[in-house]
Amino acid sequence: MIAQAAIKFQELTRYDLSKFINDCSVFLKSGYTQISDFYAGRTSRIKTEVTNEHKRLLLESDYVIMQFGNNSQKLESSEFWHLLEFCENVRSKLQTIDNLSRYLRSSRTDTKFSQGFAHPYTVSDQQTLENISDNVLLDTNEEDDWVDIAQKNDLKETDWDIDGGTNITIYREKFKSNFVTSVIDNMVGEKIYGMDIDRNITFEGDDLKVLGYHETVYQAVDILSNVRRGEIPEFKNLGVNAAMFVGSNISAFSYDAIVRQLSTSFSTDDLFINFKVTKMEIVQDYFHITFEVNTKYKLLVQSTTVVKW
Repeated sequence: MIAQAAIKFQELTRYDLSKFINDCSVFLKSGYTQISDFYAGRTSRIKTEVTNEHKRLLLESDYVIMQFGNNSQKLESSEFWHLLEFCENVRSKLQTIDNLSRYLRSSRTDTKFSQGFAHPYTVSDQQTLENISDNVLLDTNEEDDWVDIAQKNDLKETDWDIDGGTNITIYREKFKSNFVTSVIDNMVGEKIYGMDIDRNITFEGDDLKVLGYHETVYQAVDILSNVRRGEIPEFKNLGVNAAMFVGSNISAFSYDAIVRQLSTSFSTDDLFINFKVTKMEIVQDYFHITFEVNTKYKLLVQSTTVVKW
């Protein structure tokens, strides 16, 4: 049905839609796999022909949709509605490929080779690339691996300033198998934190207010630390069991159980690591639990959750 409608479309508009559909079919069977493999870290490069073909088809898909609008009076039968829907689905797949690095949570933001977890780094005073390779990235062969840093940042000798302040991007392989699956974005710098909607639903600029990267982390910590057992229907055993406190003697319940319950809550979000309770105390009628938890990128959060005694 699609093939026949494409032929009729060509007769009415003089645009060879069949060729476009065939080109897209070939690309989605071969080119898509190559792009996916690159951003997933399975290959080290993408052929230029593949990226150029994707750009061409993406631009042409917009032109195809425009042809339906320009020739709407000629395309009167229902078969052209089905054909339009088919072409819009093809364009959506091409657009998805354009953002594939984000969906795959890749540290590769473009077709440059940048395997591993990427984050921005500002060179310190008197710091050399060899020093960065040795002391920051902990490379095993810093005398040669510094060249890789220079190449990935397209650094020339004239770009380097021993007084520091140069902004570069470095890649840490230890993060490659330690992705944060709760975020859909490139794993570059603070993007690993993700961006969430403010839980106190408010509008800002004619849209829902969205938190910044750090604000998102603090909100997530506050939510996870205040989950009480039974509050989430899908996970009834998740959270601190407040019933442990009610009517109990302070010497009768297990502190270890509280720590485990909080730790379990934070383990549901793989952004967080190294949860640790640092202090427990009773203040009037409330039980205060002070803790700290690390993120997988730089940020250490210290907070307190309160349970009514």
